[in-house]
Amino acid sequence: MKTTLNICSCFVSLTTALLSCAAFNLNAQVYTASEDYTLISTYLGQGNASVNGGQVVQNNSCVPTSTANGLAYLEAYQTQVLYNSDPFAVTPDNYTAVNALQTAMGTSAAGTTTSGELNGLQNYLSTVNPGSSVTISAQASLAEPASFFGAGVNAGISLQNANPTAQFLANALNANDAVQLGILWGTISGGNSTNFTYNGGHFVSLDSLNLNNGSGTIGILDPWGSGGVNAGTSASQISLSVSTITLTGLGSFLYVTYPIVAAGGPEPGEAGDTQFAGGAQAGIILVDAVESVPEPATIGLVAIGLLAALTIRRQRK
Repeated sequence: MKTTLNICSCFVSLTTALLSCAAFNLNAQVYTASEDYTLISTYLGQGNASVNGGQVVQNNSCVPTSTANGLAYLEAYQTQVLYNSDPFAVTPDNYTAVNALQTAMGTSAAGTTTSGELNGLQNYLSTVNPGSSVTISAQASLAEPASFFGAGVNAGISLQNANPTAQFLANALNANDAVQLGILWGTISGGNSTNFTYNGGHFVSLDSLNLNNGSGTIGILDPWGSGGVNAGTSASQISLSVSTITLTGLGSFLYVTYPIVAAGGPEPGEAGDTQFAGGAQAGIILVDAVESVPEPATIGLVAIGLLAALTIRRQRK
């Protein structure tokens, strides 16, 4: 079974996790956006032998692997489409980057916490592989248990304590940013129920979104690839079905389902387990993360603003 965000098999009543999360209407608009992931040369897989830690850690290295795939897309778009200078000191499109991110994020056989992912990525971009002006933003649902979230998030990371929304994701895709999703896999009793039983989670790259009235599809680059009970050696592009559910006291969530159910309905960890969804085949998007490179015009405006502020300050002395 693939895990991330320190997810383990158990049962949680979401009403006890949070009672004050604001609802967000995900059904109000049509959202269509996509990115061309064929720009990157290698679809990195978390089960590749080049990923550190052996099979158990590899099965839980979806966070650093998806992040490396996202950064590779960001680099390719900036250099191949916009013809800008490379935002990175060295390319992140390799397993050296996966392993460096794995170390920075504190990934282990137990998975990766959300704060570990964000803080580790910031460390990677500032010290290991400096990303010129690369910014980090994220949404993390307050329904996420504290043990999954981990410790606090560093300054310099734009974090919204909110359920991931279609608007946020569409905006990031339209800007050709790198986008990753944290999905909590499991079942919701009775549809719009307060009880959610989860048996694992996963972290993937988002490359497309097509939603109308809260339903449709999203396209992902899955680092689990075509692996069965263990992660595969390269990532695969897959389409997930999407709908919108509202959990009492917790607001609205994007609810995703894997369209192919394995023959016999294997439980997570059994031989024949299919792709990343395990036996659950459905889940909620609980976390998203976005890496972006500000446009040169934006950088210029910021510089002008700073210069003006310094001039005003000098005049007031």
